[in-house]
Amino acid sequence: MYKILPIILAVFTCLPLLTSAQISVEFSDKDIEQFKKTKTIFFHRKHDDPEVLKKILEEVWTVTPIEVVSYKKIPGYFQEEGYSYFFLDGYWKEDAGIGTAFGLHIKLELQFKEGKGLDKVAEIVIEPQNQRELLDELTARKNEDAAVLIHLYTEAAFENWEMGFLKNYLGCVNQYLEKEKLKTMYSDVDEYENIAKLSKNTLYIPTQDEKQMQKILSNADYEFPYKIISIEEFNDLVVNQKEAIQYAVFNFQPEYHTQRINVLDSQSNQILYSGKNRLISGTLEVLSGKIEKAAKKARKKRK
Repeated sequence: MYKILPIILAVFTCLPLLTSAQISVEFSDKDIEQFKKTKTIFFHRKHDDPEVLKKILEEVWTVTPIEVVSYKKIPGYFQEEGYSYFFLDGYWKEDAGIGTAFGLHIKLELQFKEGKGLDKVAEIVIEPQNQRELLDELTARKNEDAAVLIHLYTEAAFENWEMGFLKNYLGCVNQYLEKEKLKTMYSDVDEYENIAKLSKNTLYIPTQDEKQMQKILSNADYEFPYKIISIEEFNDLVVNQKEAIQYAVFNFQPEYHTQRINVLDSQSNQILYSGKNRLISGTLEVLSGKIEKAAKKARKKRK
């Protein structure tokens, strides 16, 4: 299951404000038909609150019946027919782009049992808080699948394993599966109807490091309202549905040496915009220009 390999790593350390939102939904006609007949099991991590996970899944997951189960029960469920599973997996990948980078990739994968193997229908990128630290921990366990699994589910620290993010990621995956639509991992999303609202609505930016993000934004030519908030405040807004917000998250793509911005809606679970640039400030400047154009188109359409 786990493919953690002992190779030379050129680490691109993630900043503490990069929280990702990369989602892939890919399947064949046969796969989606079989998947929809399963019951989905979400294996929660050691420090998760199962009741909170159950609450958010009941709100956003409709494509199959779903149940929250402890990671300790993974071995038993993998022997059973009729189930699909959300579980953590990790592997090394050599990324060829401008130069070569070796990346540690952690994914929350949705798979179902097909014959003697597993077929994947969706995956969500999970960002380690510290790539080097996680690399050392997993390399020490590289020949022990069970030990790798236990570490990912117990001690590993992730930037975007937060209930607010998971709620929207899982809700987004659910929408694609229900509509039987495909989405590749790093596809751009750029439809003016989606982002015109950002000309008036505040763009929230959740981050682990508010001072660092403020410094970055001070160099960005973003012309519309925005608000930097802590991860705790973000979770409270999204999990408890205090208000619908649009928010931006970022991640570094080492294979392209670029930053990607994703803008999501906390209520619809929809990705409103996704684009890339060399710098975080650059992604915001491009987004600002697109919001301005989208708002103009929307005004013309209303006339």
